[in-house]
Amino acid sequence: MSEDFGWKLVHADVFRSPENLNLLCVFIGNGFQLFLMSLSTICSLTTSMLFLYMLFGFSAGYYSSYFFNSYGGINKNSNVIKTIYFVPMIFFGLVIVLNFILISRDSSAAVPVSAILKLAFLWFTVNIPLSLLGSYFGYRTKRVSFPVETNQIPRQVPEKVWYLRKPVVILIGGAIPFVAIFVELYYIMMTVLMVYFTLCAEDYNWMWLSFQIGGGTAIYAFLYGVYFYFSNLKLAYFSGMLLYFGWLTIVCLLLFLLTGTIGFVATHYFVLYIYKLIKVD
Repeated sequence: MSEDFGWKLVHADVFRSPENLNLLCVFIGNGFQLFLMSLSTICSLTTSMLFLYMLFGFSAGYYSSYFFNSYGGINKNSNVIKTIYFVPMIFFGLVIVLNFILISRDSSAAVPVSAILKLAFLWFTVNIPLSLLGSYFGYRTKRVSFPVETNQIPRQVPEKVWYLRKPVVILIGGAIPFVAIFVELYYIMMTVLMVYFTLCAEDYNWMWLSFQIGGGTAIYAFLYGVYFYFSNLKLAYFSGMLLYFGWLTIVCLLLFLLTGTIGFVATHYFVLYIYKLIKVD
């Protein structure tokens, strides 16, 4: 095999299971759920968003289990449970806290308790069964066929130049799609390009990095939200500020999951493709 390029040198480590595989797959599964929900609600009324989120619980279970199983995950039950509860509980908890703030101010925007109970009922009767069903099929789907084998001993990652270090790569990768977010192709290609440079630097830890680069857009969205508040709003009451930053946090976390998943999936297939092209001795 020709070893002219750094990305070829790490062929025996590039498909090594990453640290915190369970959590990464949980994020990817929920990211797929958000992606399909967003795709569907473009042509739907906004009131159908939550129902669609529940409905696509199957995709959360399926893709989380599929990638977890493909990359050598061991504790399958833990992955299934976290996919069902981890992300939804964070957002439902934030929504409930923000709703209590609205109730304390007698706001008409407050969601009635009966509506929250109905959502909880839908989550237990629709989302959880569909997530379990998705996990069932995800674990029974044929694993990804990796074009190269993984060594038992991990390769030592060499020292990288400053502009290829993780914090810098994440910030750069997130900045470009934020500036040109209306051109989705730029966003996907930037994530793939950054991961390719990282592989050329002989760093095979691309899985979390691709997710974080894609999700890096949310960092800039949050910073812009902070700037917008202090430059245009400056609400006089404290509860209003809490509501603003609470919803800003929820939106940016959802954006992180959504764009991170897109970045990971695009990079996943890119890495599979380029390593199919090399000949291993």
